Amino acid sequence: MHLKKKLFLIVLISSFAVAQELRQIVQECFNWCSTLELYDVAFPLLGVGKMLSYPAEEVARILISESISRVEEGCDWKVRLVY
Repeated sequence: MHLKKKLFLIVLISSFAVAQELRQIVQECFNWCSTLELYDVAFPLLGVGKMLSYPAEEVARILISESISRVEEGCDWKVRLVY
């Protein structure tokens, strides 16, 4: 029987975090997934909007650009945008 590996990383950052901090967190998540050979990754946009005030457009832009960067580096990843 083949079991799928799953890893859940929960990251909390302050509402004062800058884009570079978020970019570093996303990169670190990708590094963990690469180390563990996990290539199906989801980044839900939790905390955007009124609750934690993260700007949704900026968060989405960072997640998309970092995902594309990984693929361009030659990682065997598939990028899917889920709305």
